[in-house]
Amino acid sequence: MTNSSAARVSMKTFSKLFAEATLKGHQSFAFFLGAGCSVSSGILPASTLALQWIRELKRRSTGTSLDFESWYAEKYPSFTTQNAGDFYALAMEELFPTLALRRMEVQRFISLKDPGFGYATLGSIMTSKTLGSLCNVVLTTNFDDLLQDALFLYHHAKPTVIAHEDMGGHAVPDPARPLIVKVHGDALDPRNLGTETDELPTSLASALGAILGGRGLVFFGYGGNDKSVITTLRRLPSEALTNGVFWVGKTLPRNPDMHDWLQERKCVWVQHQDFDEAMMNLDLEFGIAQPSPRRLSLLMSSYEHSREALSRRVGGTGTRGPEPAVDAKAEIAIDLARRLPEERRNEVLAEAIARLPRSARLAGFYAQHLRKMGRYDAARSQFEVALTLDPDNVPTLCHYASFIVDRAPLDKPGPLDEAEALLRRACRSNPYDPLALGTLASFLWTRRGLERREDADSFYQRALQADFSDAETLSSYANFLWRAYDRREEAIEYYERSIDINPSHFRTLANFGQLLYVSGDQGRAYRFVKTAVTRSSSAILRLEGLFYLLAHDQEAKRGGYLSTIHGLIHDGIRSPGWDLTPTVNHAAADGHKQILLLKALSEVISGSLSAESLNQFTEWQTVTDLTM
Repeated sequence: MTNSSAARVSMKTFSKLFAEATLKGHQSFAFFLGAGCSVSSGILPASTLALQWIRELKRRSTGTSLDFESWYAEKYPSFTTQNAGDFYALAMEELFPTLALRRMEVQRFISLKDPGFGYATLGSIMTSKTLGSLCNVVLTTNFDDLLQDALFLYHHAKPTVIAHEDMGGHAVPDPARPLIVKVHGDALDPRNLGTETDELPTSLASALGAILGGRGLVFFGYGGNDKSVITTLRRLPSEALTNGVFWVGKTLPRNPDMHDWLQERKCVWVQHQDFDEAMMNLDLEFGIAQPSPRRLSLLMSSYEHSREALSRRVGGTGTRGPEPAVDAKAEIAIDLARRLPEERRNEVLAEAIARLPRSARLAGFYAQHLRKMGRYDAARSQFEVALTLDPDNVPTLCHYASFIVDRAPLDKPGPLDEAEALLRRACRSNPYDPLALGTLASFLWTRRGLERREDADSFYQRALQADFSDAETLSSYANFLWRAYDRREEAIEYYERSIDINPSHFRTLANFGQLLYVSGDQGRAYRFVKTAVTRSSSAILRLEGLFYLLAHDQEAKRGGYLSTIHGLIHDGIRSPGWDLTPTVNHAAADGHKQILLLKALSEVISGSLSAESLNQFTEWQTVTDLTM
């Protein structure tokens, strides 16, 4: 496949050209992978990492991370959130001034990540009997081991990995063994700073020249901003890269030197961004043999979900998504149901389901309605129907996961594993969807606990970058900052931003009220909690709010609060896993006269004690007598 002039092609067209060049022309290629290839595997892109570090720099300097963008722009006027990736090295050096600290940070953001669909499929190409000898060389600026892991876990192949200049002499392609050259080192010896990446070591630069001499070069997920890479490419002789240069990306690189080199090489611009989808296109074109299902069942489950979803997205075989005409009718039925009284809503939705059995949107909405009505078996069945109709629907996946979590026993991991699989499936379906990212972040923290705090924080950062104006994400992140790190001032500011965007979100009002109570802001706390208690239709939310009022409001009102709480507890209302300890501790410090009852009641509400345990308290027995 020669490249005599610049051209723009689609990913589908490139896949056909690439198949023709390799299978018929027996031409050899190397792949150049950047950080964008690792996003769907859970590693943050350079832009997100830079924003994360700048946020932390702002917090260390001023005590809060709010408005970190404008704060950093005052120091560096060229900075914007859109070009944050350009400040990766600078922000890292400011926050982690020593090599040891930078090495620890790299380990933090790349560790415990599993290779996604794109890496698994690239591994299939590199180990294929027909393609491997032609396409088993990868150059990368990434520190992670995702490609090595994919080759071993999915394909039982161990590559030769060149991660240090002393090994440059061993960077020799072998038809029988994949070769990976890490041009900026690995997690043990990462080169992040500008001074470290200005020039490749002589042995590596020489090795790259020898490797690329009789090949083509295909870039995936790369920004093109590394001076050392550009310098090495420019030093290649004119007769190198005989099989052409291909840039796969939504845009060409902003860096003028890289841009000019691509133009000089008459590169083919493949206008496509998503690495997993690109690999799915090659999978469909080549008919690549799939990894054996005997290799780690959990990884295979993740891979299969990704392959099904990506196949639909790029036009392969499999279940299709919803039909627009059908769902347009469904929206009319849903809008009508929302405006009807509760007793009529179920009838209207059931009739609509009978008329529109192929509407995934309607099936998902009906499942949520059945859940609110307490018809849990019917709700579960309807969620399954909705996902059969549209397996990649992010809201349905998230709502179904929430349904499973709410119904799951706290001492059994199976349902939680099922819910996490659904949420990760939602994130794979759309890696930039704030609902999917924020819901998974909340799940990891509230259901998986302290050991998953770092993972949860990463997903919160991605969700906020995807949409910083999402009130639900801001509220959830505020609660996370308070509970996970005890950063109360920041949590209060994030709660305030959430309320500014959506002042009628009762869950936020109640949760913020709890934080305000324990922080000493009694006036605002009472207003927010009282609003949630009196106006929310959620019995769980009312129970939580009444507990806060029982703990903090005037003693004369506590009998009324306790009476209403008794009725809700008697009706089986609980908030499983919700931590009321800060409220109990603050009430104890204030000398609450019913502190033992309050502590027991908090454990009943969270599901760790039975309601019968409350009968030991005279105050509870008195309420029982009054209500009989």
